[in-house]
Amino acid sequence: MEAIEKHLSKLEVLKHNYISEGGIENLLNHRYNGVDLSIVSKYVLQPFWNWIVYDKKLSPQIAPNLITTTGFLCVLLSYLVLFISCPSMDPEGQNFLFRPAVFLCGICLFAYQTLDGIDGIQARKTKNGSPLGALFDHGIDALVNGFVAVQTITAMGITGLGAYFLYVCLMFGFIASTWEEYHTHVLYLGKISGPVEGILGIIFAYFFIALIGSGFFAGGFRHAIIYIFGLVGTAFYIRGSFDRIKTSLVAHNTYSSAEAKRIFLQLAPFAVLAGTGFLWGIINPTMMQNWPRMLMFTVGQALVILICRMIICSITKEELILWHPLHGVIIGAMLVDCFRVFPSFLVLCVAMLVAWGYYFHYVINLVVQLKNVLGIKVFKVKPVIHNE
Repeated sequence: MEAIEKHLSKLEVLKHNYISEGGIENLLNHRYNGVDLSIVSKYVLQPFWNWIVYDKKLSPQIAPNLITTTGFLCVLLSYLVLFISCPSMDPEGQNFLFRPAVFLCGICLFAYQTLDGIDGIQARKTKNGSPLGALFDHGIDALVNGFVAVQTITAMGITGLGAYFLYVCLMFGFIASTWEEYHTHVLYLGKISGPVEGILGIIFAYFFIALIGSGFFAGGFRHAIIYIFGLVGTAFYIRGSFDRIKTSLVAHNTYSSAEAKRIFLQLAPFAVLAGTGFLWGIINPTMMQNWPRMLMFTVGQALVILICRMIICSITKEELILWHPLHGVIIGAMLVDCFRVFPSFLVLCVAMLVAWGYYFHYVINLVVQLKNVLGIKVFKVKPVIHNE
């Protein structure tokens, strides 16, 4: 970890401050607010997480951000093993490792959920809570959401545009939650929520698939049920978030039909990116036949960047601008591919490298800027000073 800290400190050549001085002032006064109404969380998960941190005496030398990162690495490990067991996402390409890999996905996702739960408890225990920690946690969650979406679709054996549609549905659940938090300044988890019951449901689905195989989900009728469930669930999630935003506006005497419309249209940049990917898959079917993961991760990483922007603006209270040069990159790549001037694979590679390149530049600079402003280490615990 010391080596990583040194490398972060040497990244001045990449320096770009994405947060203004005014935003920094607001960031320093930021306080996290959350509501969790889940019965499972209250009576099962929270006691379990507290048991790990306090009863098992999790070392106070373990930094909360290190716990968060370890959770991401667990998901990345399971994703890579599943990729090896089914490189094409097509059920016909599954090899002997597929069922064990899906079982590993369940274990690793539970590990991620647990580590994601205890990082905040560890931060409070060691008095190392910070805006950087909040950003780090939410940013990792957004990244993990994409990996879990792809590996879940792979485990279910769904391919083609149906796979892309489900990917977008799973991403929009997280988008809606972040959008709501931006406006209400409260992370709201209802009696049934994605981070609790949603993840547990996916874990049980992994174990079920590992036991009987992905063939259970084969067939047009069952696929139709899954698509309808994904669409209705996403619409319900967005509607719930929008209703809570309107309630917050009313409570602060700022509600108007024009304001509600303006807020709802903030989802348009996300919809344009998702729609571009879907249209690209229709125009060139080989995209979802030959390179489904690449297309999903190209569009998905652009969505993650917009999510991170929303998280930052929520913490810094800066103006939220969601239209981004990556809209032009992805739309332009689709148009270039339409004319078949260059090989489709090359066009998709360039678009994906630009999206991921910008993402890494954005995240690294944010982390470096925040750690410098706050005077803390990313992966080391700040020592607690005891008053005599």
